[in-house]
Amino acid sequence: MPKEITPALDAALNARGVTSRSQYLADLVCHHLGRADLAVELDPNDLSSTSQEVIDAA
Repeated sequence: MPKEITPALDAALNARGVTSRSQYLADLVCHHLGRADLAVELDPNDLSSTSQEVIDAA
């Protein structure tokens, strides 16, 4: 993980109550690959704004 985005990533997952960086990233990948239904901790309806927030913050 590039250290430059770690603060933004951690802030985003903490704001959503996700338990781990790995799970947060896995949920974002599920969304990106068109399988938001497989996200474990993130609400599939919230994933579009979530991923964009991380991109904007980085």
